[in-house]
Amino acid sequence: GSLWHAVPMFMRDLDRVVQTELNQQLPLDFMPLKIDSWLGGDRDGNPNVTPEVTRRVTFMARWVVVDLLLAEIKKLRDSLSMQPCNAKLRAAAGDAKEPYRFMLKQIYKRLKATRTWARENFTQATQPTESIYFTTQELLEPLMLCYDSLVECKAQILANGRLLDVIRQLHCFGMSLVRTDIRQEASKHTELLAAITQQQALGDYAQWTEAERQQFLIAELEKPRQLISAAMYNIPEIQDTLQTFKSISELQRDCLGTYIISMASCPSDVLAVLVLQRAFGIKNFLPVVPLFETQQALLQAAEILQALFNIDIYRKLIDNYQQVMIGYSDSAKDVGMIAASWAQYCAQEAMLAVANKFAIKLIYFHGRGGSLGRGGWPTHEAILSQPPGTVQGVMRVTQQGEVIQNRFGLRCIALRTFAVYLTSTLVASLLPPEAPKLEWRELLNELSTVSAADYKQLVAAPAFLSYFQTATPTQELKKLAIGSRPDSRTNNNNLTKLRAIPWVFAWTQNRLLLPSWAGVGTALEYAYSSGRGAQVETMRQQWPFFHTMLSMCEMVLAKVDINVSKHYEQQLAAADLATLGDALRQQFAVTQKIVLQVLGQSRLLEHNSVLDRSIQLRNPYLLPLHLLQVELLSRARAMEGSADEEVIAALLVSIAGIAAGMRNTG
Repeated sequence: GSLWHAVPMFMRDLDRVVQTELNQQLPLDFMPLKIDSWLGGDRDGNPNVTPEVTRRVTFMARWVVVDLLLAEIKKLRDSLSMQPCNAKLRAAAGDAKEPYRFMLKQIYKRLKATRTWARENFTQATQPTESIYFTTQELLEPLMLCYDSLVECKAQILANGRLLDVIRQLHCFGMSLVRTDIRQEASKHTELLAAITQQQALGDYAQWTEAERQQFLIAELEKPRQLISAAMYNIPEIQDTLQTFKSISELQRDCLGTYIISMASCPSDVLAVLVLQRAFGIKNFLPVVPLFETQQALLQAAEILQALFNIDIYRKLIDNYQQVMIGYSDSAKDVGMIAASWAQYCAQEAMLAVANKFAIKLIYFHGRGGSLGRGGWPTHEAILSQPPGTVQGVMRVTQQGEVIQNRFGLRCIALRTFAVYLTSTLVASLLPPEAPKLEWRELLNELSTVSAADYKQLVAAPAFLSYFQTATPTQELKKLAIGSRPDSRTNNNNLTKLRAIPWVFAWTQNRLLLPSWAGVGTALEYAYSSGRGAQVETMRQQWPFFHTMLSMCEMVLAKVDINVSKHYEQQLAAADLATLGDALRQQFAVTQKIVLQVLGQSRLLEHNSVLDRSIQLRNPYLLPLHLLQVELLSRARAMEGSADEEVIAALLVSIAGIAAGMRNTG
């Protein structure tokens, strides 16, 4: 509800500023905000997100938005009793004494029928029995008819009141409330295409080379054949992916956003989704968005786009518009914060250069999580530190979990969040930062290599996995319903397959926050030992990206509590793991010292008294939660997986409390 009401309030404020500063009025259809969701569409590793769930979620969203619209239309109908109208409205309303109320009554009736249809479809697929609103434009037309008539009859105050708010709400939310993004892992599309090629006696797509896959997919895009047969629906292994595309073909297009491919690693991953959409008769394609998550994928991203843009039919189908999602979580988990951040920066530069060469509009979708270990930098700093030219007036970002409540839960906070996004995007577009100097890039390349090597060596230590599994609540997190997907893409008991969310979350709970600073100290020490400490300090002062990265590291270090992490270790881990714990704490001390040297400070957050005070206020409330959680973990582990409901419930409370207290590191 806060977003529904905050959007027209924000547009009024923006319109007022534009009129004051530019002496112009915003067009009625201007809407700088679009809200999408992958609730019910993100099936990457989550067996609970089925095609039926996706269908039901889209109708639930339509049901909700119609409820909101009915309330608005009722208020409008009560207030618009005037009789004068223009010729167009008179023609539509006939001889009705109160033409505006007559039109709004018709709208209200159709909305009620639409709500009934949406509610019925939430249970099972049902055809409408009355005239309903399928598209946003169908509802906008009679509302604009009323608006234009009021303006022509000199009733601008009425036109620009509640009626304008509803028009703007429709331009933002539409008749679908949010557009649902579909997300699936690339390997699932490979499995489906392999079944198709085998069923048609063409061979095994999964065993083909990348060149062979591209040749087949391009041919299907240029001259499509009937690929899906009734027999395909008898193969259990591919049913979920098969039914997902079938569901997409049956849903209203305005309720769907993009199709995101997790773990995208080659051009055929993108072409495959286009071919599958065409195979299911989807004419208005969902834009296909490759998600480059790992450091290796980020390094290859520009090469993948180059190969795609060289394909004539692909450029024609995307209409010179490409969206790419940048993953922050997995790359940081794999190589640490410095190497991951630099890989993301360089990948964006390289992809932009490729897109510019082909005159293709490139939009970046930043998959930032709430925590710093997953790219959760403060909004303003994150946008302004992007590579020059990569924002270009458009920015897509994810808001996940508790971050949604923190940034949009109250109307006043939502207004501020909108303002931050708008102003930051404008500044980054109109006044982008200068490109980093060559010597800065060369040094950061070295720091990235040193940092990644140190990080990988740390997590590859023989005792590290045991330490992680016992000195943090990671094992218990698997059993608690706190995430949208399983904690691992497979059942393998190793860090490689572990998702980034539980990785960061577990280290947050024991207050070591290792993923956000591991490798940083070693890299900065390397810079000073090689005689380039002064250059690092200059980069920090003059390069927004590097400055923000160090500032975020400083904030994480300020939230670490060594004594708390040591308590987890002593109470939960085996005694022979204490040596590794001591080494981690020593590395933290080294990192803190060198970061302070680069920042030219005597203590952390010396120049950020507000944040420092905030942390100091929260810490006394967090300590009892940590002590409680350690005791609960001890009891749960003593019960060997048979912990009673009270212990589990108490663990949930402690986890949620610590996460809330740690904020953007929780």
